[in-house]
Amino acid sequence: MEHTIKDHKINPAKRFGLHYFPDSLHYGDQDIEKWLPKIKELGASWLVLIAEEKRAIPEGFIKSLIKSEITPILHFPFFCNSSVSHEELSPLLEAYSHWGVKYVIFFDKPNQRSSWGNIEWAKENLIERFIDKFLPFFREANKYNLITAFPPLEPGGEYWDTIFLQESLELMKSLIPLEQLNEILLSAYAWNHDRPINWGSGGFERWSMAKPYFTPLNSQDQRGFRIYEWYQSIGQNILQQNPSLLLLQTGMPGDPSQHLNNSVNSKIHSDNVLSILRSLAGENVYDPLFPEEVIEPISEQVISCNFWLLSTEKGDPYQSHAWFTPSQQPSLTAQFVLNWHQENFLDSSTDETSDMADEDNQSEPKIFSFTRYLLLPSLEWLLNNELRTLIQTYIETYHPILGFSLEEAKKAAVVTVVGDETDFSEEQLDQIRQNGCFVSRISLEKESRILDVNMEQKNHATHY
Repeated sequence: MEHTIKDHKINPAKRFGLHYFPDSLHYGDQDIEKWLPKIKELGASWLVLIAEEKRAIPEGFIKSLIKSEITPILHFPFFCNSSVSHEELSPLLEAYSHWGVKYVIFFDKPNQRSSWGNIEWAKENLIERFIDKFLPFFREANKYNLITAFPPLEPGGEYWDTIFLQESLELMKSLIPLEQLNEILLSAYAWNHDRPINWGSGGFERWSMAKPYFTPLNSQDQRGFRIYEWYQSIGQNILQQNPSLLLLQTGMPGDPSQHLNNSVNSKIHSDNVLSILRSLAGENVYDPLFPEEVIEPISEQVISCNFWLLSTEKGDPYQSHAWFTPSQQPSLTAQFVLNWHQENFLDSSTDETSDMADEDNQSEPKIFSFTRYLLLPSLEWLLNNELRTLIQTYIETYHPILGFSLEEAKKAAVVTVVGDETDFSEEQLDQIRQNGCFVSRISLEKESRILDVNMEQKNHATHY
């Protein structure tokens, strides 16, 4: 029976995925027995697997994942100058479809010289030549009811990625029926480039001054976690519908091969990963690097957000990136995720008939009613024009809810408190913090200095 993207109803709380290993050497029975429990313990629902063109990932490995409600994404990362043909891949695609695989990706970073080699890269009509290579694989996968993702591009890249994507989709639209093209997914490397999670939020519409190869001062571009918003806009304009997206290598500062000597399991990295996961689960979350910035909601069109990297062999160049050591010891990042998943999604009740348990045996995530709340001492204080002027910049920048209630403040993700301890004691503010809110205090004695909002931070803000 033929299936389409629209047939796949993705639970918004089950969009968390991982890249398995950085190679195709760990698909044996012992491997799945060893690592499947860890993947489930983390709460991951997707797994990106490196696929070869010469041999299949074993049927038992694939079916074990699917039986555990973990969706495999098979990535065939061959170069654009590869001699692999769609005909020789056909038997593998047929087998994968029969085993329950739904998602495949062909090629990797076709907007980079390294994928082509110097001679092929220098030839004219790069887009036309790539689509000539890509379409046969797309059609072959479609024949076996496999959903193909357009390959991930190097953000920015030697051939600017947004232009490469736009020209590729426009050419494909002229070559195949729109209803077939609408079955394509988009994929993107959601590297953060050491920028805030909200960097680039709003895409082309908000950052209209950003141009290929040039991002003006005080502007932002697609080179960050929000890259999918820029791709989504391109896809919507050409495909006449909102495309679904797969995010790859999420949380990395950049191409993993360029960060081999940098450990990515620092406290900052772990905080970023957890913040993205909480956002995927529907929570209102503030950016760990910029606590005054609330992370914008992640589009429902992002059906899978996959983090790099589950594990490696001992001594592998990517070992410092791994969430688990070869002996399954968790990194700081993995421990953060394990703790969060256990606290929020594992039902400790032994009563299987409990009315509090839902069909997935999960609890609801924390969701705040407000993004920002400005807690003021009193209405009289607010009506005092002289003092009100001091916080005008903050109000104009962040548009918070204004109020005077400690209980109401607990409903906001970020709470900014005006006044000293005679107005609100630290014990009272700790009660708000215990509800998961980020709380900061503005001292009346220092308002004239503190409330002049830091302009660099303002440039990272993502209010509309």
